[in-house]
Amino acid sequence: MANLALRTLATKYADKWGQDAADFILGNFYMDDELISVATDEEAVKLIQNTVKLCNEGGFKLHKFTSNSKKVLQCLPLDLRADSCNN
Repeated sequence: MANLALRTLATKYADKWGQDAADFILGNFYMDDELISVATDEEAVKLIQNTVKLCNEGGFKLHKFTSNSKKVLQCLPLDLRADSCNN
């Protein structure tokens, strides 16, 4: 049910929060985790921000983000980062 709800949100709010965020939800979620690689830190930050906002539209709070880029992690509030990234 949760995946159906996320897919519905992605379709409904793609125009508002960006097709990249919608595509991320539609094509990169596995169970309750998501995985993607992007070319730049800026692209990663924008994708995270838009995906979080899109999911908030339906009452979903994404969290436990991690990245191999310190720059990306520094752009995220502590409550959105995985515990392993807050040390």
